[in-house]
Amino acid sequence: MKYSDLGVVVLAAGEGSRMGAIKQLLPWKNGNLLTHCLEVVGKLTNAVVVVLGAYASEIQTSLHQLEHYDVVENDDWATGMGSSIAAGVQELTKKRSIEKILIVLVDQPLISYTYLEQLVSKHEDKKSIVVSNYKGTPGVPAVFGKAYFKDLRDLNGKKGAKNLLLQYKKQLEYLPENKFTIDLDTPEMYQHYYNLFGR
Repeated sequence: MKYSDLGVVVLAAGEGSRMGAIKQLLPWKNGNLLTHCLEVVGKLTNAVVVVLGAYASEIQTSLHQLEHYDVVENDDWATGMGSSIAAGVQELTKKRSIEKILIVLVDQPLISYTYLEQLVSKHEDKKSIVVSNYKGTPGVPAVFGKAYFKDLRDLNGKKGAKNLLLQYKKQLEYLPENKFTIDLDTPEMYQHYYNLFGR
């Protein structure tokens, strides 16, 4: 199902220093981590913005599929995830009429379309925030209503999404904990999960 009022920000700007490789381009299924992520979120909406930072030119040169998406380069990616979220939301809301924004990470390939669809369908109104549950701690993937777009655009390296989630903790709705909300941060983790799910 596609949502006409939904926009997605794909965070793919990190250096992945512990991985020792360009994480976004690591093989996964029929492509790599970034193309897999785009394939999943593309089933939800046509309004997708990819935020690149480290290795932006290498990634864009390697992936011709990016021509079909809005891509924004965050020159301040090294300051933290907040600046990448701000850049993505700014681009996403510039020309479109969006009521809610889903924020996803490129290095969580085990998260399914079904899980993301549950996040989106649980979202009720412009003051709603639906978050992933990490042992009681809120995190992304998360869906933010329109009431929080300005806050998202104002994020920077020092003030990331976590601060925002804590600021509005009374508004948060949690999805049940899910064992597949795993970040692939090291070569060992990547290889383990690639062997199980990524081939």
